[in-house]
Amino acid sequence: MEKYLSVTTLTKYLKMKFDKDPYLERVYLTGQVSNFRKRPTHQYFSLKDDHAVITGQYEPEAEMVQLQSICCRF
Repeated sequence: MEKYLSVTTLTKYLKMKFDKDPYLERVYLTGQVSNFRKRPTHQYFSLKDDHAVITGQYEPEAEMVQLQSICCRF
C-alpha cells in the first residue's frame, strides 16, 4: 500500500462512504462559524472547533451547503 493518497483517491473514497453508509446520509455538525463572507448568490464560511476546520459554501437559492475542505489540527 502506498504511504500517500492522492486527493482524487481520498475524495472518491469519502464519497463512496457517504453514499453507502446509512449513518452518513444526513449529517448534522456543530461548531463555531468563522470567516463568513457574503456574495450576491452565495456565502462562504468556516465551521470549526478546537481540533478541526471545515470550509464550506452555502447557496440560499439551491438550499444547499457544499463542504469544500477539511483541516485537522493535532
